[in-house]
Amino acid sequence: MSKLQSDISTMISQDDYRRFVQPFIREQCQKIDYTLYHLDGVGAMHHLPALLEIEELNAIQWTPGVGEPQGGSPKWYDLYKKILAGGKSVMACWVTLDELKPLLDHIGADGVHLEMDFHNEKEVEQAMRIVEEYTGSSTAVNTSMNINRMPTWQLPDRNVFVYGKNNTSKRIN
Repeated sequence: MSKLQSDISTMISQDDYRRFVQPFIREQCQKIDYTLYHLDGVGAMHHLPALLEIEELNAIQWTPGVGEPQGGSPKWYDLYKKILAGGKSVMACWVTLDELKPLLDHIGADGVHLEMDFHNEKEVEQAMRIVEEYTGSSTAVNTSMNINRMPTWQLPDRNVFVYGKNNTSKRIN
């Protein structure tokens, strides 16, 4: 997976984005197997339609930005639904354990990537139980976790990214 971004997008018009940024992003997506675009902050949201037009783009990572509720907030549910309806996976950033179930209840789990912060192994196990409710069985979830790295939980054809605060590693199958 490669993460693509254009942080200048918050400062340019939709027309300029389509003229200068969209072709560059499309070209990168054509050369990379799996791409995720980092949509950074509410100032960049108006470029979402142009991103959804890029057929080769696989996923969009939503980072709300300073002063906004983080990725698990109900404020972003409609945004996530729009991204999913546009044929892209979505990555919600900084989802808390308390936000996980309501988020998945509203948008489903298919095509959803999550970036979460865990403080201990018990929280990881709680999150696993919640995720298993949406995958149908514990065997459908292949979890590999290296704390303080960008570990992945693999749902069928999907990834869930998590962060932790200690230096332990764990694999749950």
